[in-house]
Amino acid sequence: MGYCRPQRKPWVPCRNRAAELQEAGIEARGYIADLTDREQTNRLICSIVSDFSGIHVLVNNAGITRDGLFV
Repeated sequence: MGYCRPQRKPWVPCRNRAAELQEAGIEARGYIADLTDREQTNRLICSIVSDFSGIHVLVNNAGITRDGLFV
């Protein structure tokens, strides 16, 4: 799973990156969710658990940049 910058069609780079990883023989999916929305977050977790039979590693790699944008 990779990071995708917010844009008009954020699913496009995520799908492209997932496809690149799959071509390299890596099981990959791209997910888009607003993590400030509890319902979207719950759906995201359910999708990951369904796709991969659980969450085995979780990396919290979010932060605030100097310009105030959430990354």
